Amino acid sequence: MSEISRFQFVAEAGVGYAYYAKIEYKNPGSSSWNRTGSQCSVSLGLTRDVNLYDISEIKEGAEVRFFMDVKASSKDRTASEVFTYKKSSVNYAKYNAKGNLITGPKIQYKGLFTYQNPFASQVENDKDYSGDISYLQFIALFGIGYAYRVRLEYRNMTGTASNGQPIREVMWHRTNSLGNVSLGVTKDVHLCDLSEIKEGAVVRFVMDIIGGVTTTAKEVFVYHKKANYFAQYNGKGTTLNPKIEFKGRLECINPNDLEKINSFKGAATVGVGFAYRLKAEYRNPVGSSWDSEWKTTKSFGNVALGQVKFLKLVDATEVKEGALVRFCLDVVAGTTKSAKEMFIYSKEASYMASYDAKGTTLSPTIIFRGLQISQYPELKDDAQAFAIPVSDKVLGLDKMDHTYVVMGGRAFGCFGRSADGRAITPVSKGNKQVAEETETSSYNANMTYGVHGVCHQMANRILWTAQLLVDEAQAFNVSVSLFGPYGKGQWNIVKLKKYKSKFFETIYALYQKGLSESQFREQSTEAFYNIYLKEKYGKIPSNMLPLAIKAQRKIEKIDSSLTETQRLKLVNEIAADFQNSCKQILTKVECKKLLGQELEAKPFAFNKSDLKGVKMAKPAVKKTK
Repeated sequence: MSEISRFQFVAEAGVGYAYYAKIEYKNPGSSSWNRTGSQCSVSLGLTRDVNLYDISEIKEGAEVRFFMDVKASSKDRTASEVFTYKKSSVNYAKYNAKGNLITGPKIQYKGLFTYQNPFASQVENDKDYSGDISYLQFIALFGIGYAYRVRLEYRNMTGTASNGQPIREVMWHRTNSLGNVSLGVTKDVHLCDLSEIKEGAVVRFVMDIIGGVTTTAKEVFVYHKKANYFAQYNGKGTTLNPKIEFKGRLECINPNDLEKINSFKGAATVGVGFAYRLKAEYRNPVGSSWDSEWKTTKSFGNVALGQVKFLKLVDATEVKEGALVRFCLDVVAGTTKSAKEMFIYSKEASYMASYDAKGTTLSPTIIFRGLQISQYPELKDDAQAFAIPVSDKVLGLDKMDHTYVVMGGRAFGCFGRSADGRAITPVSKGNKQVAEETETSSYNANMTYGVHGVCHQMANRILWTAQLLVDEAQAFNVSVSLFGPYGKGQWNIVKLKKYKSKFFETIYALYQKGLSESQFREQSTEAFYNIYLKEKYGKIPSNMLPLAIKAQRKIEKIDSSLTETQRLKLVNEIAADFQNSCKQILTKVECKKLLGQELEAKPFAFNKSDLKGVKMAKPAVKKTK
């Protein structure tokens, strides 16, 4: 027997009577037929539907058949066809009445047909649809001649088949109006806000023209709350001839996942075989999203080999606050390429995105150098350190980094260059005013180069309030071993509200003890070894620290009347001897980790007797209140 959930009764041309439609049924477990009362009255030209799920006495699985109760006659008829009632069936049985009261009424079975049963469901394949989305966006761009109401049609998911495919309702449901869209208006509809639409439903857009017709989009999407895409639609045409324009299934970008910047930095260093125009691409904010198409700013200058230029987004007036932006490399006499990284434009952002280029005119490559502290506008206290490889041999090393600090949008040169370096620390809140009080000129922090320290020590002093060290700089541990983490000499050390680690707390405790400059340098070096390096590496050789203290004392004995060149020559010799001494007591792995390079053995510089007189100070334990 065929399954049905509905009967349909008609009285087509030629019928000479009216009738009552009744249903006979035999519920599961019953052996006798029962009959309902009249479900509808049918006369010439009428069509009536009778849903079996609306008749409470008929149970799921019952056998059912049509009984025609002819009005004003005893010539009633019972259909010969018997069906099984199933509430979710999409089938209905159709019957017509024929004949007249004289010749006798007749039942004509018209066959089985299908309809959109609200209780019906079917197994579907999501690949048959236009993809998953979490919301829809509706716009009305220039050229539209009407306003429209936004409605959605949906079919909810009712289960999952054994093969994992979704089971959904067969019948489409339609929402009430979700808002009006007219010229220049953008409307976002987040499906998670509509309680009637469930996770896994399929949805489509219905454009209800105000004062006009209604039209339905052909695209059907699968709703997932966590989907990374949305569907965008525009209205076109006139009230009498409206058109739905599908703008695309666009990627949802969570602005909370993107960094904010206020500028781009474009460079062309070694390895670039072309010049390029510095541009930015942008998508201005629209509602809770952005324009669907990328647009390009004007050129902010050409960048050729060895040059650096900046693109301040505030000067690109077409780019709005909150826009989605990315770097654009427009090769002169070549192609245009877009960076894959995206950012949010904010005038008050702390960062700029730094880019470089390499390759040839026909095959250009964009290199993302990372985020750096922006020089636009003047920022209050954001601090970050940068490093530049040094070509000359310094401190007896073939490899060493020069360091400098940018804080509050201002560069602190630290005895050398203050631009185009790579970031070696995260951005941290410092105190620009304290940093400016620390430095007595553009290139020192009350230090003499090679006597009190080098750029590493100055950078650390500037970074005190940010609680950062330039420990990722090449040869940093060597310079600390020779001069201490903060060098020798007075500087503007201030009490901090909260200390990020025991190391910084210990340094301030040492400062409060009123130690001599030499004692402070040695004990801060000890804190660096016993606290900072142990926190970073877990375990370090205990016999390296005495060598560092001995090297510091040798540097301190250098005649102050020597010229800077003579003095630095001796410092380099002491540094080379220190590193060679370390080579004798450290493994190759330890040398690489603690000194930043593998060292070649040289004559042992320190006699074993040199270490006998070195007594290490106890770690400071005094804490600030």
